[in-house]
Amino acid sequence: MAEQPSVYQGLWPLGISIIFCGSLAGAAGDTMVRMAYSAAGPEPSTKEMLKKPIFVLGMVLTTAVDAACTLGALTFAPSSMVTPFAGVHIFWAVLLAHFWLRESVGRWETLGSSCVIIGVLLLVVYSGKETEIVAAAQFAAAAAAPLALAYIAASAAATLALLLLSLRLCPLALGSWDLPVQVGVRV
Repeated sequence: MAEQPSVYQGLWPLGISIIFCGSLAGAAGDTMVRMAYSAAGPEPSTKEMLKKPIFVLGMVLTTAVDAACTLGALTFAPSSMVTPFAGVHIFWAVLLAHFWLRESVGRWETLGSSCVIIGVLLLVVYSGKETEIVAAAQFAAAAAAPLALAYIAASAAATLALLLLSLRLCPLALGSWDLPVQVGVRV
C-alpha cells in the first residue's frame, strides 16, 4: 500500500522556523532561571523563587513555550529534522550566557557550539524530508538498511572514542565536581 503524503509535508521550513524560535525561547528561559538563582543567593526557598518574575517567566519559556513550539514544529516537519534542535538550545544558552550574564566563552565552548551548529545544519539539509515513518515495522526496515547500520556503527565508535578521550584529558571521578589537583609536583 502506497504511503499517503502528509498535508503539511511541503511546509517543513515552517516547522524548522517554529522549532528554531522554540529553541531560543527555551535557552532564554534557562538563562533567566540561572540569573534568578544567582541573584537569590545561596539556597533560596521555592516560595522565594516563585516571587521573582524573571524566574517564573524563565520557567514558562523553558517548560511551556519550548514544548509547544516543538509540538507545533512536528506538525510541519518530520522528527528527524526537529529533534536536532535540542542541540541548538545548547548553542543559544552559550551565547546568551556570554552576552546576557557576561560569562566568558572559551575555545572549547566555541568549538562545541560550532560542532552543534554544523551537525544540525547537516541533519536539516540531508534528512529525509519526504519520508514519514508511522509504524515500528517501517522504522525497523529503515534501521536495517546498510547505510543506516554504517551510520549507527560510526556514531557509536565516535561516541566511545570521544568519551575515552575526554576521560583521559579530564579524569574526573563519577559524582564528583572537584577537579583533581596534584600537590607538590614540579614542572
